[in-house]
Amino acid sequence: MSQRNIAICQWCAPVEGADVCRFAAEAGLNGVELDIGPLDRGMPMTDPAIRGKYLAEAEKYGIRFPSLALNVFGGDHTMLRPWSDSRSEVTRHILKSGVMTAAAMGIPILQVPSFGDNAMKNREDMAITAEYLRYAARIAQKFRVTIGTENTLNAAENRILLAMVGEKNCKVYFDNENMVFFRREDPVDMIRTLGNAICELHLKDGTEEALSCRPLGDGNARAAECAEALKEIGYKGWLVLENDYAGEGATEAVKRDVAFLREAGL
Repeated sequence: MSQRNIAICQWCAPVEGADVCRFAAEAGLNGVELDIGPLDRGMPMTDPAIRGKYLAEAEKYGIRFPSLALNVFGGDHTMLRPWSDSRSEVTRHILKSGVMTAAAMGIPILQVPSFGDNAMKNREDMAITAEYLRYAARIAQKFRVTIGTENTLNAAENRILLAMVGEKNCKVYFDNENMVFFRREDPVDMIRTLGNAICELHLKDGTEEALSCRPLGDGNARAAECAEALKEIGYKGWLVLENDYAGEGATEAVKRDVAFLREAGL
């Protein structure tokens, strides 16, 4: 069985800017999930010059970019405002910019998070969010980009959300700790239930009090069982590490998590 590609989230690495490519390569990874950046800085990854620096470093170190995150969402920037709200124009701008940036960089997945003030708490929230996801998915179809919704919904709710969106290129961006931390539900069952509705995933471990604070297998997010479930459903996509690798020993910490995944048969 061929080994799956492993990447790291840009925001989890202890380096700045395009240097994340060097860090990832030295840690034994072959990918980085990028972030578009904050809106008050103009979403830096939309700048062709900045994108060029990342692409050059990626080529130098043999790194690929499997996905681009819109971590700009949350706070004042949300997908929970009705389409008629004048502020929704900013939401659409963020989504379209994300699609166009992913397309320009050859990135196949746009990860759209729904947490904090952007989290869906009921069916009305799901319906409003679905409208924005549908908007992004229809633009993304032209560029063969998949929209991945990462959220705090359980498996059944995610199935309803995808049905509301109604576009084949909108899928779930899974995270093994989200169900444990936000819902106290089983991430293993969620993997088996969602199956090929998962486009990509974050892997991390933690405690009831904090996310991403434990090496894979040392926390409460059932990392080993999740690995088995991923093999059961035939998942062949990227494994994206989202533990906190700040501080000294970051490279060795990443290597430990990679070794855990390899030992688990991924």
